[in-house]
Amino acid sequence: MPKTFAITPVKSRLTLDANGEARVTFNVSNTSEQALRARVTPVALQSAQRSWLSVEGDSERSFSADQTHQFTVRIAVPPGTAAGDFSLRLDCAATHNPDELFTEGPVVAFERPVVEPKEPFPWWVVVAAAVLLLVVGTAVWWFVLRDDLVTVPNLFGKTVPQAQEELSQANLSAAEQVIDRFTQSRDELPPGAAFPPAPGTVVGSRPAAGEKTAAGSRVELEVEVQSVQVPNLKGLSTDQGISRIQSAGLTLGQFEFRASTNEEKAKIVAQEPEAPGRVPAGGAVDLWVGSGPRVAGPFVITQVLSTADLQRLQQFKHREAVRRLLEPENPDNQ
Repeated sequence: MPKTFAITPVKSRLTLDANGEARVTFNVSNTSEQALRARVTPVALQSAQRSWLSVEGDSERSFSADQTHQFTVRIAVPPGTAAGDFSLRLDCAATHNPDELFTEGPVVAFERPVVEPKEPFPWWVVVAAAVLLLVVGTAVWWFVLRDDLVTVPNLFGKTVPQAQEELSQANLSAAEQVIDRFTQSRDELPPGAAFPPAPGTVVGSRPAAGEKTAAGSRVELEVEVQSVQVPNLKGLSTDQGISRIQSAGLTLGQFEFRASTNEEKAKIVAQEPEAPGRVPAGGAVDLWVGSGPRVAGPFVITQVLSTADLQRLQQFKHREAVRRLLEPENPDNQ
């Protein structure tokens, strides 16, 4: 069975540093002819422990056909572990079918060398220097800067012009460019604040409200972007679902088929984000459409989708994942 992924480490052997740490980068390529979402997993070998290994960043990503992602695995061996040789590998599997669409990567060896004991560091020098720096810094602040510090006002809920005026009155100024922010939960807001915040209003600042900063400093304003509620699309046809997405001010993201019952065939069976969540206006919604039970022979999209569904998908044929689905020679994208 051909491999679904090609996994290539940048190095095949590593030596851990004095802290018992190292990093190794893997190039992972989707060698199949379909777009996939896949997850990588580091596997401990040769007396190594799984707890020593972690993937930096997202371990689960979307791959288009022939696309390559880089993943970095961090090795952190706890203090007291005896010197020796160990090894690991990186496996990759499609999230929707990990039992069939998976690949085991090549083995990477790593060595924990014998660490010679070091003489104790003279921490008293650091302590003395820190105390001296604190004394000098406090003196400078007291005699020079004390009278030039102002408090950043609370600008939450104000429009940008209102915030600019209040900053001016506090002997501060607003930065020319605002920072767009999308508030996803009440926990990000002050107690009692309405959720979601009104679009175009200030929801934070840098420095934050209540902090001290030099008079005349610029303050960056974080402003809430326009957001919309994600509609419930499950059970709808592709034509109906995309129409409702566009009516909500959103766009189609990933589009894939998933094995389903006959009753779910040609209907949307899953979506991401789920309803009734909120996303920034213009955001993307991923759809999974039921293809019916698995049958022998090649997958034919016209046997699942109606003419109206196919016409609606044509709007997005510039996207590789959709274009490949619309080509009759391509297999089911599952």
